[in-house]
Amino acid sequence: MPEAVPFILWSWVPITLLLFWKLSPSRAAAACLVGGWLFLPNARFADDVAGVAFPYWIMPSCLPSDYWTTKARVVGVALLLGVMAFDPGAWRRFRPSAYDLPILGWCVIPLPSGLVNHLGLTEALANLAYQALSWGVPYLVGRLYFFDPAGLNVLAREVVAGALAYLPLCAIEFIVGPTLYETLYGFHPYRTPGMVRYLGYRPVVFLEDGNALGIWLAASSLTAAWLWRSGQLIRFWGMPGWLVTLVLVAQAVLSQSAGAVVLLFVGLSTLEVVRRVDRLWPLVVPAVLLLALIAARAANLFDAKALATNTGLGRRLIDTSVKLDRQSFGWRLRVEERSAKIALQRPVLGWARWDWWRMGTEGERPWGLLSLVLGMYGVLGWLLVVGCFVAPLAAFLNLGPPRFWMTPNRASATALAGALAVVGLDAILNPALFLPFLAVAGGLVGLNGHARAASAWIRRAQEVLK
Repeated sequence: MPEAVPFILWSWVPITLLLFWKLSPSRAAAACLVGGWLFLPNARFADDVAGVAFPYWIMPSCLPSDYWTTKARVVGVALLLGVMAFDPGAWRRFRPSAYDLPILGWCVIPLPSGLVNHLGLTEALANLAYQALSWGVPYLVGRLYFFDPAGLNVLAREVVAGALAYLPLCAIEFIVGPTLYETLYGFHPYRTPGMVRYLGYRPVVFLEDGNALGIWLAASSLTAAWLWRSGQLIRFWGMPGWLVTLVLVAQAVLSQSAGAVVLLFVGLSTLEVVRRVDRLWPLVVPAVLLLALIAARAANLFDAKALATNTGLGRRLIDTSVKLDRQSFGWRLRVEERSAKIALQRPVLGWARWDWWRMGTEGERPWGLLSLVLGMYGVLGWLLVVGCFVAPLAAFLNLGPPRFWMTPNRASATALAGALAVVGLDAILNPALFLPFLAVAGGLVGLNGHARAASAWIRRAQEVLK
């Protein structure tokens, strides 16, 4: 079956074209994005790594590496062809915005980074094409189809549908262990690490690792919960909205990814508190402080290990992790500490190599997406990838007061903005980014422009009526 993985991956192109032929462009795009990421194999992995218990060097699909035929690339190609073949006029709806600059810069940065590091024009352009397809195309689709409340509602419901479709698969793997990927597609590099949990097993299904599944379930559960809370999810697939929310939240908890579960409940609580107080400062102030802390850590301005071991809070976190038999947090901090020194040897544009971390004596790759980006594309790339999450969330917050977050025109946008924040925060320590949420980012930026255009038309009408 592993030999069939490339064929299975590229078969998504005709399936996507069929979706665009049968469905409306927005529904087809949402189905292609979510369905592709949930059910396609990740990549065709080399046979010589199948016997390795923990092949840590295998990179996530969201970044260029030595594996070029991945589901990130295939989904991007399929989406691009679907739009060009069945909705070529969609491009006329696109209106550039300053909020688009981070994603544009992020898609282009492999070129200057590669040239500065003497990677060669061909390989630099290939890396640029990979990032443009895997990041740029989903974002662009969000700008073209999910730029208004109706479009965002389509995307939000597709997220909920995808989570519900995963429920029976998660239930199977919770009981028997993560076996579905290996049964259908062959070797999975991160199937077994961390699979044994407090109760049963942690599922993986067809995603890149158990952490990726945990954050997907957290983000989709948050989306369903806010839609139900705001009265926009009364019934779904014949079930009452409260039941849909309950089973998705329960499955997120049973996935037993502690960080994802914490982000789920913190995200829901934050949305509710900010809406009730109708002020943005309870959200913005902690966010700015967190970004400053992450930036300081990325710049290696403080020793995270020393901070954890020499402070009361740090020692309590370590003790709790040990008691829960979860030592991965400490391991990640140690690896990030070592790799930051290598990354900052070329601070501006990075090393332009996917395996830049091998330049050190330890040779272990960092696990967080932000740390990987820092080494590949330097501080500039780090700022751009952070901007890919911050810019759309800023565009959303600029739409109006939080008291409107539960209205029909804002409920889906609020739910998806919360989910995007959860996915972005998870990327600090985990690498497997669920790229369909870039369509959320594009949609939120588009919604900001849509709202501004509508306000401008209203002002003009009022002036005429005067």
